[in-house]
Amino acid sequence: MVALVTPMDPNGGLDFAAYRKLIDWHIQEGTRVLVVVGTSGESPTVSVDEHAELIKVAVEHAAGRVPVIAGVGGNSTREAIELSRHAQEVGADAGLSVVPYYNRPTQEGMYQHFRAIAEAVDLPQFLYNVPGRTVADLQNDTVLRLAQIPNIIGIKDATGDLARGGLLLRDAPEDFIVVSGDDPTAASYILLGAKGNISVTANVAPRLMGQLCQAALDMDVPTVRRLNAYLAGLNKNLNGPYSAGISFTIDAVKCTASRVAASIFETCGSSSMIAKPVNKSLIGLSLSLLVLSGCSTMDQIMGQGESVNYKSTVAGDPLSIPPDLTQANRDAHYRAPEGATSYSVYSQGQNAQQVKGGADDILPQSDAIKVMRDGDLRWLVVDRPVEDLFPRIIEFWGDHGFTIQSQDPRAGLIQTDWAENRAKIPESWIRSALGSIIDQVFDSGERDRFRTRFERVGNKTEIYVSHQHMEETPTADGAAFKWVFAKEDPGLNAAMLARMMVFLGSDIETAREQVANATKDPAGVQVQASDKGDQAELMLNESFDRAWRRVGVAIDSAGFSVEDRDRSAGEFFIRYLDSDTGEKIEQQNIIGRIFGSRNTAEATPFRIKLSAQGAGTRVTVLDQQGQEQTTATAKRIINVLSTNLRPGN
Repeated sequence: MVALVTPMDPNGGLDFAAYRKLIDWHIQEGTRVLVVVGTSGESPTVSVDEHAELIKVAVEHAAGRVPVIAGVGGNSTREAIELSRHAQEVGADAGLSVVPYYNRPTQEGMYQHFRAIAEAVDLPQFLYNVPGRTVADLQNDTVLRLAQIPNIIGIKDATGDLARGGLLLRDAPEDFIVVSGDDPTAASYILLGAKGNISVTANVAPRLMGQLCQAALDMDVPTVRRLNAYLAGLNKNLNGPYSAGISFTIDAVKCTASRVAASIFETCGSSSMIAKPVNKSLIGLSLSLLVLSGCSTMDQIMGQGESVNYKSTVAGDPLSIPPDLTQANRDAHYRAPEGATSYSVYSQGQNAQQVKGGADDILPQSDAIKVMRDGDLRWLVVDRPVEDLFPRIIEFWGDHGFTIQSQDPRAGLIQTDWAENRAKIPESWIRSALGSIIDQVFDSGERDRFRTRFERVGNKTEIYVSHQHMEETPTADGAAFKWVFAKEDPGLNAAMLARMMVFLGSDIETAREQVANATKDPAGVQVQASDKGDQAELMLNESFDRAWRRVGVAIDSAGFSVEDRDRSAGEFFIRYLDSDTGEKIEQQNIIGRIFGSRNTAEATPFRIKLSAQGAGTRVTVLDQQGQEQTTATAKRIINVLSTNLRPGN
């Protein structure tokens, strides 16, 4: 949840165009709740009319995509009630009411203030205690009294006092929602039992802050520690006196062309930024941000230079070998080298460590790895059993910037999580100067997810690589962005195969030459859908062996969840989540919308069956019991396969 800033124009007026773009960017970045016109959103400085308009615009522009909590607090009880009524009328999901400041009210005075607001409106209310700024401090005993009022559903606790927070969590009613309002201690508070964090830092790094909070909710302590370290400098700077960081974000939003994150360092004129008085503080902030991440480089493969440089969008822990595989030799010969992965660098590292081992620990012979080609489909044939290769390929993806979403030795599948190719971000002087900051705020708007499939052929292994590609595109009305699937690039798969060859022991030149010059089959696959309206089938004009290979790659490219396969029976065992059934997700109340998990449908098991038929191959869909299916869902599966089957060149 973001404590959203309010963009201003140079004359101090509200910049609603930038405000709308900022809302779109947060939704695009995964922000789950917008908290608008709170103290971080200029509530002390805007007029009552401006305050009301900011709430209205936020609700209208969010348009139900995420919940909106409206800042409705103030020193005046009457004004807070008026703002709460307005927020309810325009459709806000809840109100956030700060402790009255400057007047230094008593505990009883604060109780009566919040009680009057809650009883005057039906809008659910969150209390907001931030004594470091208001001076007045809403004590736990008063919070617990207020928690008995039905319309007061929670509190944003920005005291930063974990001992006190632990007592509040212990004593509060079970359905009373306690969230942090202090970024430096938020993760620890969530681990104690808080439900989330209303974050200032999320104005600059919403995705990272969201990952941190989710990791804390999942009790994933190693990930919490890592992400908290990344964000420590940013939390410290943004949660001090509000100046450089938030002002910088506002300035960035105002000069957005097509996407906020990309514009922060690109479309804003550098000279105007340097001239701003906040820039000295910004320099200090930038230095603190350097802890957020580093960048890595790769050797040139396929003559593409830095065209492949992935960074996973999901933070992952070090990968382990699946317990149901024979473990590969884990000495230094079998470890993935750090940094560059060329064979020459790898060999130098081994010599430096003076490791002794068998010649079979890696595959230095070029004839031990061959590239095969069928049209635009390439795959590797490696003179090694799959048990040896499976853990090595997991290491390969980790070394190339990916986390692993799933690994199934039985099905012979490894799937990465979505990752961004950082090489697609344009080079510029400011990217060179602030590269690690750019990694957090500059986005290419593209994501790739790779799947590796292993086929056992005697004592050898065939390795196939495919990927799904998504691009961020504006909606028809231009009001927001959405992720859509885009065409797979066979050349990218080939580049990854070449890098995989180098990782397994081939030299760069051999890998480049084999991938580029692999002999291709001139015959192309022809896909013919059934002319029977009640059938769900495809006819391929090719042998079973070739059809098995191509359908397997089509399944990978389509992103089906594969549980197993049986080549002798010609069956792939998959799960398919039919998103075209027309079923709607049940609406949730405000608590469910903000803090509950979204309802998800369950994927249904199917079998994709290949049967030799004359000189061709028939492809059908079976249910879990092996009965051929002609349902609308089966036809959709066939249509997806038809779309993803690769035509030969």
